[in-house]
Amino acid sequence: MKKYLLPVLLALGACDRMLPEKPPLTEIPLLLQTGPAARSLDPDEGRISDLNLFLFNEKGLLEERKYLTGRQIEWTDGQPSLTLHVLRDGAYTACVCANMGFQLPCRTKDELLSYRYHMTYPDEYSRGMPMTGQLDFTAEGGAVRLPLVRMMARVDLSVDRTALDPGIRFTVRRVRVGNAPSSALLFGDSRAETAEQLFAAGFTKEGAAVDDLNRDVTLGHSRSVPVYLLENLQDGIVPETGSYIEAEIEYYSATYYSGPDQYLIYRFYLGEGATDGRIERNCRYEVAIRPEGDGLGDGGDGWRVDRSRLGINPSAIRFDLSPAAYNERLPGDSIRFRLDLFPPDAPVSIENLGYEDENIAAVYDYRIHPDGHGITLYSKKYGTAHVIFSAGPPISRDTLAFVVFHP
Repeated sequence: MKKYLLPVLLALGACDRMLPEKPPLTEIPLLLQTGPAARSLDPDEGRISDLNLFLFNEKGLLEERKYLTGRQIEWTDGQPSLTLHVLRDGAYTACVCANMGFQLPCRTKDELLSYRYHMTYPDEYSRGMPMTGQLDFTAEGGAVRLPLVRMMARVDLSVDRTALDPGIRFTVRRVRVGNAPSSALLFGDSRAETAEQLFAAGFTKEGAAVDDLNRDVTLGHSRSVPVYLLENLQDGIVPETGSYIEAEIEYYSATYYSGPDQYLIYRFYLGEGATDGRIERNCRYEVAIRPEGDGLGDGGDGWRVDRSRLGINPSAIRFDLSPAAYNERLPGDSIRFRLDLFPPDAPVSIENLGYEDENIAAVYDYRIHPDGHGITLYSKKYGTAHVIFSAGPPISRDTLAFVVFHP
């Protein structure tokens, strides 16, 4: 999985104005630059619709607090701008929060740095993606640039079908983010601590929104589809609070098929590696589904596959006993029976009929094979053994085997 930083810059340019009878002040135009953002319908990653600005002096006291929305934001050379009045050569900390949707209630620096931003729903992007940034600077004149970072990570999902066996239908119908955080700290590292800090269902795309995952850019390689989530810096893979991507696959092969809303599930826990669950804000991750063979085995690249909802093609059901159901042997011989089944995980039972009778038990001993799919009989004297083999759903078949040990 590849990760890229997504730069967003907030620029502070400086121009001077001397105010009479007061300590010298400087007007600081605040120019917002979104940088090279990847744009999509959900969301426009560069959009700025409102601004919260906090200016603290070198003692950490709040000097200025502004909230601008819509038409209140001035624009200079195509960029949002506002003006700060600061003491020349004064030391300050500027903190900016964009697209919060309301004026933040913080009055102190500690309150702001510990404030947790909550989303109402996982794709709440009508006003733009939440962004924050802070910078310590001295008002010396000249340009000052304040980097903004998006509080969310972007995951670009694609499908590589080049290793699938011929004749396999593997169509993505729905993608969602599982264990998506519903809140995050504005500043500093953030992670979901409990289930209460997670959405019941995260960012989801389905229908036409995932069609690109079923269209090839090159042979076998699909286009990509983006999904988003707030930062979630987990220590390792934590199933309870670690974020993951889940894809629901419409599947068909000679052996299995998916019915209505009974999809094959591919799940991938996000992070820097197989044991690292850190999802960082302002980063873009590339994740590919790479099914191999029949597409039903867990991949070595971190994907976990759940086929429990799939149906079995009736033509694929198999219940074969070897050797034949009727056999003859001499006393002292052994015979090994074996069931060949599909699906192989169907429940199996093997019963020696009448073995409780001491006369029958005197004819042979037996051993059930470790996998439960076979039995070996060891004759001791002449007589007949009767063994019934049964397989449960979806096979639901049984057969009776005879072994005659001739004198």
